Amino acid sequence: MYDLPKKMSFEFLEGRELELICFGPYAVTLHFEDHIQIQIEGAFEHAGKHKADGELYSFPIHGSHLMRLLTQQVTAADAKRDGTLAIEFSNGDRLTIQGNVSPYESYNVRYPGGVVVV
Repeated sequence: MYDLPKKMSFEFLEGRELELICFGPYAVTLHFEDHIQIQIEGAFEHAGKHKADGELYSFPIHGSHLMRLLTQQVTAADAKRDGTLAIEFSNGDRLTIQGNVSPYESYNVRYPGGVVVV
């Protein structure tokens, strides 16, 4: 729905541990330490360390391997101008959330001092 603001950086995610994952019919919310949340409402891909191709998810989700990410720390987070967000975790897994690719919101990020909606 929206592109990222210019100069938006997701470095505040780096080093943060994923503490909780909440599933809803049309959303998955990732809760990180220090009151950081990412609510995913669009398509995303989760790839394990040893899988060349990840698994693409769209809603409603009937099962996933996202629980592998619990208690893992973010080692890198980078976003493209269209809002596609790639997050690398300490276990080697990668989560890629598609950005502005539809007329609906793809995800939102709530962190101390701000909110970003893509």
